[in-house]
Amino acid sequence: MAILIKKDGEVIDNYDASDLGKKQKAVGGYIEYVRTPLDMTFCVNEDGILLGLRPNPIASNLAGILLLGDVLLIDKEEIEREDRE
Repeated sequence: MAILIKKDGEVIDNYDASDLGKKQKAVGGYIEYVRTPLDMTFCVNEDGILLGLRPNPIASNLAGILLLGDVLLIDKEEIEREDRE
């Protein structure tokens, strides 16, 4: 499970991000993982700049860097489990 942080401020707990398609749907395109020094992992739209996506203030504050568009905050264990499959 993940937390979907929408650019408009809506936060959806327990978002089902169990496969690539669900992650892509959440962020609106191809995904890219962003890992922060605080050991948090965010899933973002890798074309966010090219698409002119708006900044996501909540996710950016959590990450300590600018994140654009709708963003997933993903548990590290979930990514490791996905890598093993």
